[in-house]
Amino acid sequence: MRDGRDKLAVAPDGTGIDGLGPWIERLFGDALVTVALENPSSWGHEGPDVLGVTVGGVLGRAIMPGGGITPDLSVNGPLGAHLFAWEQAAIVAGASPRPTGDGDALLHRLDSGVPAGTPALVEGAIEVYGETTATTLIAAIDGLARTVPPGGRVAIEAHLDQGGDAAAAGVRDALGGRVSRAVTFGWGPRAAAGTGATLLITGAVTHDVRVPGRPYTFGELQAASAAPGDGPWLRLHLTDRATGIEQLLAALGG
Repeated sequence: MRDGRDKLAVAPDGTGIDGLGPWIERLFGDALVTVALENPSSWGHEGPDVLGVTVGGVLGRAIMPGGGITPDLSVNGPLGAHLFAWEQAAIVAGASPRPTGDGDALLHRLDSGVPAGTPALVEGAIEVYGETTATTLIAAIDGLARTVPPGGRVAIEAHLDQGGDAAAAGVRDALGGRVSRAVTFGWGPRAAAGTGATLLITGAVTHDVRVPGRPYTFGELQAASAAPGDGPWLRLHLTDRATGIEQLLAALGG
């Protein structure tokens, strides 16, 4: 993008068509670091390397775009126009449709068995996996964030139930308030653009179902998809999902 900006922060401005941010983030994939903000005042749109954009529906007369802030760019209009405009922007950015994970590698992990591993530390309802010498949950997360160079990003992958564990989405804003780096959030495996670190969140499965014709369950499939990629990473495993999410948000100050 112009002026050396290599990140895009997208926030709904309250005029309708909510949910565009996560779709735009998926659309750009690994071509551009895209932060889907919860609202215009959420953490994540600051910095000289971020282009702040608000999106919404058709504006009435005398209504100013922006949702109460002064974004670098406001995009308002009917849904069809948004779909066309953002798809064209993705093409310009060099994005191309691609799967979010390597299916063959995933099946190999499942057929070979998914190793449980040993947590580096346990705090309440959260087990912390990864290379860390921290003795507390928040110290481990802060340590991961410190590995991200200036201009990098922290990518959060929540391998949870988007409906039942919806509160986990608040981790993005809470972590964004602690670190001076772009923080992205997604449900399940993501194509992560830019350099940085990954924070994986998984949860205990209490009611599992076997995949027809396969020697593993849907819970095991979800766990296998949470394999860390390149770069520094931590995995937070919630032994009790509701309690773990509440504990994590409290630790982050969210």
